[in-house]
Amino acid sequence: MAAPPYPGRCLCGATQYRITQEPLSVYACHCTDCQKRSGSAFGLSMWVRRAAVEVAKGEAALHTSSSGDGRIRHGRICAQCGTRLWSEPPDNPDLAVVRPGTLEDTSWLRPVAHLWTRSAQPWFVFPDGVARYETQPADLKELALLWRERVEEAMEPMKDASNFYEVERRQVHAERPGFRISELQISPTQKVPWHYHSNVQDAFYVIEGRLRLFLQAPKEEVRLGPGDTYSVPPRRPHLVTNGGDTSATFLVLQGIGEYDFVPLVPPKPTA
Repeated sequence: MAAPPYPGRCLCGATQYRITQEPLSVYACHCTDCQKRSGSAFGLSMWVRRAAVEVAKGEAALHTSSSGDGRIRHGRICAQCGTRLWSEPPDNPDLAVVRPGTLEDTSWLRPVAHLWTRSAQPWFVFPDGVARYETQPADLKELALLWRERVEEAMEPMKDASNFYEVERRQVHAERPGFRISELQISPTQKVPWHYHSNVQDAFYVIEGRLRLFLQAPKEEVRLGPGDTYSVPPRRPHLVTNGGDTSATFLVLQGIGEYDFVPLVPPKPTA
């Protein structure tokens, strides 16, 4: 799963927003209401905490409508083009239901469940390994539990992350139990994806080029140039990117303790 923040926008770009916390669930609904509302075969929904949704530009205007059975719906739309961005359930003031197709990056979205399959289009092929409900679960909290299980599966520690992401060059200069020194070179478009280490500290030393580090807990951004150093303690999530327009070469001193690499995004499927 990608790490927050998650930027999104309407079709015309006048209204932009961001989600500052991880989602609570993502699922697909095949009920006839969602088919009509989306104009498609199903609707895709992403639960987030309402306090995590921030308008970055423009106006997310309140839109109120009622369904055929009298239910009232409150949603936020772009005031200019009318794109539906998220809904705000009246009976759950802490929840927002985002239309995740409006996110800038949708590549990581994978529904954990398909609801109301009895009204699904006959040509739709359900993926293997995903929960299906003829209608919907008796307790909707089950959808959040399914999402949490998927997140935990994606965060299985790795002992060797060399095949998890691409770099221009990787070399280990020294290694002993509980400690190692590695040299990496990344292009302007490459990165070391969001991750943390359970036991070891990452100490970065830039040799050439520039690095841009993004960190969580607390949220922070650090820029490093040649000769600069920065240390990330165990269990602190971080993303390593190239901060310039040329290749960046840096050392990473990792220790002291048993090494692992805990990804915060799922591995890409292999062919």
